[in-house]
Amino acid sequence: IVVAQPRRIAAVACARRVAEELNVTFGKEVGYQIRHQRGFDPDSTKIKFVTDGVLLREIEHDILARRYSAIILDEAHERTLNSDLLAALLSRSVSLRSSNEEFGPLKLVIMSANLDIQGFIGGENPVFQKDSCPLIQVDTRQYPVTTHFSRRTKGDYINAAFQKACKLHKKLPAGDVLIFVTGRLEVMQLVRKLNQIFTDRNSFEAFPLYANLPEQRQGKILSPSSPQKRRVIVATNVAETSLTIPGIRYVIDTGKVKEVTFRGSGGASMKSYEVNWISKASANQRAGRSGRIGPGHCYRLYSSAVFDNEFADQRVPEILRIPSDTLVLRLLAMGIRRLEHFPFPTRPDEESLKRSMMILKMLGVIDESDATLSQLGSKMAGLPLSPRLSCVLLFCSMRQCASLATRLVAGLCVGEIFVQSSHVDGEMGSAVQLKKPGFWKRFAHPMSEAFSLLRAICAAEVASVESRDSIERFFSENNLNGR
Repeated sequence: IVVAQPRRIAAVACARRVAEELNVTFGKEVGYQIRHQRGFDPDSTKIKFVTDGVLLREIEHDILARRYSAIILDEAHERTLNSDLLAALLSRSVSLRSSNEEFGPLKLVIMSANLDIQGFIGGENPVFQKDSCPLIQVDTRQYPVTTHFSRRTKGDYINAAFQKACKLHKKLPAGDVLIFVTGRLEVMQLVRKLNQIFTDRNSFEAFPLYANLPEQRQGKILSPSSPQKRRVIVATNVAETSLTIPGIRYVIDTGKVKEVTFRGSGGASMKSYEVNWISKASANQRAGRSGRIGPGHCYRLYSSAVFDNEFADQRVPEILRIPSDTLVLRLLAMGIRRLEHFPFPTRPDEESLKRSMMILKMLGVIDESDATLSQLGSKMAGLPLSPRLSCVLLFCSMRQCASLATRLVAGLCVGEIFVQSSHVDGEMGSAVQLKKPGFWKRFAHPMSEAFSLLRAICAAEVASVESRDSIERFFSENNLNGR
């Protein structure tokens, strides 16, 4: 059995919890596999938790899913590109395995707390036919949750969350608190400020929770808390689903999420991160975190009018928010050329698909005579990168400059290398971000910001040779993201 999760932290935590529930060895009978890390035994593992990206790579190379007798896609409402592609491809796997005598039928379970099933078993070109795919609704054991809206929606939601947490700790009965913010920087700022205000560690402690939090620190959060001590967990949306944190009685919801967006179109599209309102479905998921062990309360730092008028019912699927170059390349690599017949749960814009085909042809990925992948395209499809970055890496490797190209491509893949400094302003701990004057100048290159990025990465490598202290100081002095 393989269980696909949209996040690495959830895959590992769920595997550990299931191993504990079954009273078996974690990493043996129950294991996990995420990118660059695995904890399972090929001979003895019966249940494996993976990220949807890992499973997608397996299915791309083995459409019959020969290793598995059952596949579970969890948190399907997240509507990531990987999970949508998996649902479409596995619908074919189920059909092929139904008549396969060697491996037998394949069971596929798609699970979600609030999935909009339109497109999966409804619409013009559904992934599954309604009569062949039973819809099962399981009532969850949920205690009542009282939702409190703010009278006014404040712009500084970090300050509002800090004030609400302080007031809650002083006035309300025992119970742990879960606060939702948008990113690691906001998480650490709020944790630091709360721990500075409430210094008695026997009665209060704030903890961070985000995607790349080290596993040993996750254990403190996912373990039962002491009744005499209030824990405040400041988290990104990784705590919205999959993870169940024991002891949570109160949720403070900023209503915000940081999402990857692309500006422009075609070859000129640029990746950026934007803070937006969450969907109504996500807001209900967050509120439900407080009703797992008893009656709970959710404090929303936005008004009911904002919730009614500004929040979408469901999250926009990732397939509609990002360029389709990588999607088209992956499908072509699997021999799927007639994209108009592919059963997307939500179909990408036709113009977007056409632009992607044009970009791939310009990069030399597609043989124009029969719309199949060229030799270059086949190599690019094997790299976990966007087509343009794959092209940079492969062409530079042909010209004996792969070392620098690898550093540059890695820097372009991991988000923002140059970060903003921050300080806490005023008594209420409002998070203010400032750019140090000229913080780009040391690495600035007249030709391109990409070369500025490369200079920073190479300088960091030189600094890391000296000592751990020197590299940390280098990151701090130059406003570089050490992670």
